Amino acid sequence: MKASLDVLGVLYLVWGAMIFLFGVLFGGLYMLIGGGVGVLLGGLGAATGDGEALMVGLINAVVFIVIGLIALVIAAVIALPSLAAGWGIRNRKPWARIVALVVGGLSLPSVPLGTALGVFAFVTLLKPEAAAEFGGNPPALE
Repeated sequence: MKASLDVLGVLYLVWGAMIFLFGVLFGGLYMLIGGGVGVLLGGLGAATGDGEALMVGLINAVVFIVIGLIALVIAAVIALPSLAAGWGIRNRKPWARIVALVVGGLSLPSVPLGTALGVFAFVTLLKPEAAAEFGGNPPALE
């Protein structure tokens, strides 16, 4: 059981890191490309003396940078529970079992990796040995 819990903790850490890195890549590329095009358009407008093109370019750059930052924040918020669950499972924190079950349930629609993680979490964490490992009493089956 200890080996399964350790593997599950590592999988949650990897899953959270993947989500965060995807957000960083998506948000970063969005800011870089969109902001760069906006600055380029603004620079062309400034070089030609076209005030309207300058404003459109700068507004475009700001909008793309803000959307990229929002993507980064959303990725961090989504990844945080997975990272917390992984850390908590590895350190056998009593709250980690519930957090991991919730995150596992929420990750089920993310086929195929999230589904595999969610099923493995349920199979592993709902065993009475897992509850005992976290210092809790397993639920009574009637």
